[in-house]
Amino acid sequence: TLDDESIKAAYHTVEQKLNGQGLNMLINNAAINTGLQLDNILEKEMLNTYNSNVIGPWKVTKVFLPLLKKSVKSNQPHNAQQSSIIMISSLMSSMELAKSFPFFAYDYQCSKAALNMFTVCMAKEWEKKGIFIALVHPGWVRTDMGGDSADPDTDTAVTNIVECLQSLKAEHYGRLIDSTQASIITIFPCWGAHVNDVVLACRRRLGVLY
Repeated sequence: TLDDESIKAAYHTVEQKLNGQGLNMLINNAAINTGLQLDNILEKEMLNTYNSNVIGPWKVTKVFLPLLKKSVKSNQPHNAQQSSIIMISSLMSSMELAKSFPFFAYDYQCSKAALNMFTVCMAKEWEKKGIFIALVHPGWVRTDMGGDSADPDTDTAVTNIVECLQSLKAEHYGRLIDSTQASIITIFPCWGAHVNDVVLACRRRLGVLY
């Protein structure tokens, strides 16, 4: 997601397949996590993760924006199925919930918090432009990054995400949401939220959710 030529090539491939139609949904999913702690992570590793997890989605979004705009119906409110930008974030990006974490992944958490800010700013700036924007927490998925002990597996996680995205409503616009319960969507606090029932529920689930 950092190679400009690769992003442009992907854009042209999608544009050709759409054959003049607009793109309904862009999902920015690529991310890395070194898992290193404060005393042993290096500057170059912090920057590499930030570039991948923040600059990458920013680049891809800018390039694909013309195709997303083409799908917007000017006389309709936000409709996630019509035109949307979805950022895969994480519960670990929440500054409020971080107070309860048993460990920290500095590069990953800081980069995902930055992705949240980028997305919230974009959602505010574009709220009148008809493109639905949201952040999604997919759970602790069994991938190379998540590890063998993670749950769910990728097939289940993808199914949950699809059902979640099909159930998006206006109140989810510009918010960090949980896809682990499929169509039953919980909104997570990104930062500084007062402790409420949602925050307390999230803290109780920290042993399950990544």
